Amino acid sequence: MFSKIDDSDRIIPRRRANLVGKLFQGGLSIFLIIYIGLLLLGGDVTGSLGFYTEWLFIPFIVVGVILPVVVSMISRWRQKRAWEEFASSMGFQVTKATSRAFPVIGGTFRGHKIALTQTSQQRGRSRMFFTSYVVTLPENTRNTLTIKKRSLTNFNRSNTGDEEIDGKFEVKASSKKVLDEIITTNRLRQGLLDLAENNTSLHLGVEKKSIRLIESGQVGDPEYLTAVLRYLVDIAYLVERSDRIG
Repeated sequence: MFSKIDDSDRIIPRRRANLVGKLFQGGLSIFLIIYIGLLLLGGDVTGSLGFYTEWLFIPFIVVGVILPVVVSMISRWRQKRAWEEFASSMGFQVTKATSRAFPVIGGTFRGHKIALTQTSQQRGRSRMFFTSYVVTLPENTRNTLTIKKRSLTNFNRSNTGDEEIDGKFEVKASSKKVLDEIITTNRLRQGLLDLAENNTSLHLGVEKKSIRLIESGQVGDPEYLTAVLRYLVDIAYLVERSDRIG
């Protein structure tokens, strides 16, 4: 039904990879593997290399503890700067970030109030970051919609009639008409698939006076942020039109 769409036809561009973070994580993993291997092999091997096992404690503290903190601070500073530059270029307002709070962006985009925030959650030993977008509707909508990206452990399939959408998302909607328009309108359908490709976790919701998208990771790419906002406002126009027609 739908032909394959290349990058030039994407509604939401591919998210730019954080090469510095990827390289650091890879280097840290290699260092820890070597460090643990030397500890397990014992003094004979480490002695033949010209140093003793206990001497590895210093580079372990530097690489395994201090360096991650420094990289995290640099990453946070770069993200804060990227959001401030994006807000300035779009005519949005941005709150100043603090040591505990991320900056918040607010403004008006294509006739709708918008807000962008970032949050983090501790999951086990890892801290997960999320970016949240909110588009405010002019009045409460009669429609409710929830679209979540399916996890690998979620075997419950939705039944929208679109095999690709059912394979990637868990969908609940009060209005079949709104849902059908999203999955049969090429631009809206492709935007949803683009979001799924860019994120390991994704939640799109329509309820009361807002359209909210929560996606995994920190986003600083202005092209990507603008494309997501444009897509969400397209959803807002669809919901508003459905409310008017009834």
